[in-house]
Amino acid sequence: MAAKNNLLGICAGGPSGVALFQNEKLILAVNEERFTGIKLDRAYPHNSINWCLKESGLFPKEIDAICYGFSNGIEQGNFVASMIKRIYEYSTDPKSLKAICERLSIEAEVDSKKRKSFYEETSKIFPEIPIYSCSHHQAHQACAYMASPFKKALVITSDGRGDFESFTVSAANSKGINKIYSAFSWESLGYFYGRITHLCGFKPERHEGKILGLSAHGNPKLAKQLVDKMVEVKDGKIHTFPGDFYTPFFTNYSKRLKNEASKFSKEDLAAAAQLKLEDIVCKIVSNNIHKTGLKNICLAGGVFSNVRLNQKIKNLPKVNDVFIYPNMGDDGLCAGAVYHKLLYEHKTLSSPIKSLYLGPKISNNALLSTLRKKEFKVEKPINLHEEVVKLLAKEKVIALVQGRTEFGPRALGNRSILLTPDSKSLSDSLNARLNRNDFMPFAPVIASNLAERCLVNYSKSQFSARHMVITYDVSSEFKKNSPAVVHVDGSVRPQVVFKEDNFFLYELLNHWYNKTGKLCLINTSFNLHENPIASLEKDVIHSFESNAVDCLLFPPYISYQKEMELSLY
Repeated sequence: MAAKNNLLGICAGGPSGVALFQNEKLILAVNEERFTGIKLDRAYPHNSINWCLKESGLFPKEIDAICYGFSNGIEQGNFVASMIKRIYEYSTDPKSLKAICERLSIEAEVDSKKRKSFYEETSKIFPEIPIYSCSHHQAHQACAYMASPFKKALVITSDGRGDFESFTVSAANSKGINKIYSAFSWESLGYFYGRITHLCGFKPERHEGKILGLSAHGNPKLAKQLVDKMVEVKDGKIHTFPGDFYTPFFTNYSKRLKNEASKFSKEDLAAAAQLKLEDIVCKIVSNNIHKTGLKNICLAGGVFSNVRLNQKIKNLPKVNDVFIYPNMGDDGLCAGAVYHKLLYEHKTLSSPIKSLYLGPKISNNALLSTLRKKEFKVEKPINLHEEVVKLLAKEKVIALVQGRTEFGPRALGNRSILLTPDSKSLSDSLNARLNRNDFMPFAPVIASNLAERCLVNYSKSQFSARHMVITYDVSSEFKKNSPAVVHVDGSVRPQVVFKEDNFFLYELLNHWYNKTGKLCLINTSFNLHENPIASLEKDVIHSFESNAVDCLLFPPYISYQKEMELSLY
C-alpha cells in the first residue's frame, strides 16, 4: 500500500486552527475555539493539533510538511516598489502619511512577533518537519480557488489586513493564481466596516453581522456624506482618506468622527456603510471581469462573510456563478496554506470541497450515558422522523447533533438548532432564549428538491448555496409559507441540503414538508450566547442543561428537558 502524503496546515496569530490533508484531500479541520470555548481563540492551536494527530492516528514525525499562511512578511518581487509608489500618491496629505506609516510600522512589528512565535511553537512539536509558507492573501486566494468548482476564475480576497494587503484581485487557472491588483492595509474595507461596527455600538471583528442586519432597516442616503469621507473607488482602485474620519485600525476614533456619526441612527449609518461596501466591491469586480473575461468568481477573506454583498456580486450582469470559501475568514487560512502548496508544488487541480463535517465527532454512547446519569429522559422512537415532526409542529426547539462538527462559522445540520418557520414571534422567542440579536432573521435550511420553488435565480449548480454564505431573494410562495426566515428586504441566507451531504437532515426536511407543507426549517447554531458552536459532548450537555433547547436529537435518540410536557401523542 502506498504511503499517504500528510500535509498539516496551521493558522495562528488570528483565530487559530488546523487542517489535515492526506493524498491531497482535506480530511480533518477544526479551529481552536471548539476545544477551549473561547470564541475566535487566537492561542497557538495545541488542542487542535493534538486532536488532529490522535484522530488520524499519526505521529508528528509522519507529517510531511507544515503549511503556514498568516504572517509571512513583505512579498518578494515588485511588492515593495508598488507599495512605495502607492504611498507617494497619498503623500500630499500629512495626516494620511502619518496614519499610513503608523499602520505599516505596527503591522511589521506585530507580524514579526507572530511569525517568530509560530516557528518556535511549531518546532517544539515538529522539530524536523519542513515548513512551507505563503503570504496571508495568497492563502486566502488558494482556498477560494482550489476548493471551488471552477477551472478558471476571477479570485477576490478582502479582509482587515494581512501581510500589508487588504484586498486582492487575481486570475486563477490550473497553472497558478496571477495577481492583477491589490489594495494595501491602509486601504482596508475590513477596517472601514469594522469602524462602522464600533460607531454603531458593537465590537469590531465580532459583530459586523449586526451591521448587515441593521442596514436593511435604514436609509443609506442620510449618512452617505459621512461614509464618503472615509473611502471611495478612484481610477479603479480603493482609496481611503486616513485622518479624522478614517484610520486603518479598529481603534483611534476622533471626536470629530464620533460627533458626526452621532447625528445618525444606527440603522442609517449601517445602511450607508453597506451600500458603500457593495458599490466599491462590485465596481472593482465588474471592471476586472471586463479586463479578464473571467465570469466565475471566487471569494475569500472576512469581508465576504457579508452574505448580502456576496449576492450583489452574484447578481452582476456578467457574472456566471460565485463560490465563497465557507470558512472565509482567517480561521480558514490553515487550509489555504495547504491549498497553495498543492497548487504550486503538487500541481493539484481545483475541486469542490466535498464536506465541511471535518471536526470532532460526537459519540452517541457518551451522550446517552451522560444524559441518563443526569436523569434526562431519553427515547429511541420507532419512527424517528415522525416523532421529530410532531415536536416541531408543537413549536418545540430541537438541537440536532450528529457526526463531526462543521469547519467554519456556520452550523450546517450537525450542530444545529431547528424550529418551525411559522412566525416572527417564535424567532423572537428563540432569540431571547439564546440572548441573541443579529437584526436578521434566522436562516432557513431547505431540501435541494424544494429549493427552486423557494429561491429566485437558484440552480443546483450553485455550490455556495449549500453553506449559508450568500443571500437569495425568495418567491412569493416561500414568503407566505415561511415568514419567520425572510428579512425585511425579501431575502434569506439559506442552507440548501443535498442527500449526499447530510442524509438525515435531507430526509427530515422532506418528511416535514410532506406532513406540514412547510418548505424549510429554521437553522441556527447550537451554542450559548458569545460561545463557539457546541462541538464536544461536554459542550452539548452544558448547552442542553442551560435550557438552550427543548429537545436534544442525536439520531436515533431524542432527549427531553426534565420539565417538558411529554403528552405528545
